[in-house]
Amino acid sequence: MANKYRVDFVHDFIVPVEYACGGQMCKAIAIQVMSPMNSQLAELSVLEQEHNKALLKVGQNIIAGKQGGATPPVAAAQPQSDNTPNEVVETYIQLLSANGFDMAKGYETIQSLLLADKNPAMIDGKEKITQLLFDSMTPTDTRLILGKYLLNFLTSSRKA
Repeated sequence: MANKYRVDFVHDFIVPVEYACGGQMCKAIAIQVMSPMNSQLAELSVLEQEHNKALLKVGQNIIAGKQGGATPPVAAAQPQSDNTPNEVVETYIQLLSANGFDMAKGYETIQSLLLADKNPAMIDGKEKITQLLFDSMTPTDTRLILGKYLLNFLTSSRKA
């Protein structure tokens, strides 16, 4: 039986991240992000609250006619695979942040989730992400990972 929900997603870095491996420098080209576990409920609840707060405001704006009949954001941004276009994810994040999603909380929380001891993100599928690797990522990659996390694990799109 196939898994009903997404268990991970892979983000290809916009800018590869250099790290030491086997005594030489390697360039990471992707990060595998695992779905949240119960040990991460505190962090997950921060993202859920910010996400839902922003979606509520978007819905209120649509009802009030302020979005010009725009497609609801979750429907517009449904990922079909790990290859959700980065432009769609960027638009989704911009929509959320314009409607009250606290990006500072989002960035802090996604960092904590990626670096979790029990469920860490993996660089190129083999190396646990470290604080140094996280700090070497670009803000664009972090924003895209946050958006993909929200779309893959906090919306109805989490179904595989």
